[in-house]
Amino acid sequence: MVIFFAFVIFQLIIFSKNYNDVISDDQDWNGVLRFNELGLFGVFSPILIACLTSFIMVREYQENTINNLFTYPYYRSQFYLGKMVAIVPLLFILSIVFIFFNFAQGFILEDESLTVAIAQKHLVAIFIMTIMQICLIPFSFMLGLLERGYIFSTLFTLIACFTGVNMWKSPIEIFNPYMVPVLLSGTAEVPVQVELGIITISLFFIIPIIFIFFYLSRADVHSGS
Repeated sequence: MVIFFAFVIFQLIIFSKNYNDVISDDQDWNGVLRFNELGLFGVFSPILIACLTSFIMVREYQENTINNLFTYPYYRSQFYLGKMVAIVPLLFILSIVFIFFNFAQGFILEDESLTVAIAQKHLVAIFIMTIMQICLIPFSFMLGLLERGYIFSTLFTLIACFTGVNMWKSPIEIFNPYMVPVLLSGTAEVPVQVELGIITISLFFIIPIIFIFFYLSRADVHSGS
């Protein structure tokens, strides 16, 4: 796990050196905050979602407790939904912690004062990105259930995120669901087609929900399989 996150940090350092168009040359407040938001919501948070959503479901199979859970008087769809909803508070906690460190870093690096307009702009953006990332939970959940593990889900997210970061400002970026929250946040300063972004994030939310509730919820489950 330490090696994994060290790899993430290393990739972000490379990105910061080679893609300085993400932040402004004068390193103003908008540039610093925007770069941090890309790192969190474009890379770290999606990977964390992939790990958590896969793990909380997969461990029921690994510990041979999945059939016992289904003996309770609840529909399987309710069980899956409860697992996914459990991730939502963690995302909001992560965002709150990020807000503190994001602005703290700005106060350390910046000599100019933070204006109310800039602070409000980025607070709203963080809220929007958090909401949109909630829409990615079912997709990661679906990958974890299909594999009954979390390695594929994590690797897929890792590749997709760093591909998106390294293709920053590309026209096809809007089709990468992990980049859509950043692109539509209003702070990325990248021209995007909002309608395509909404369609992309909606598809990656609706299709996994349908798949989970209408296929996996009716599939046979065997502990330890």
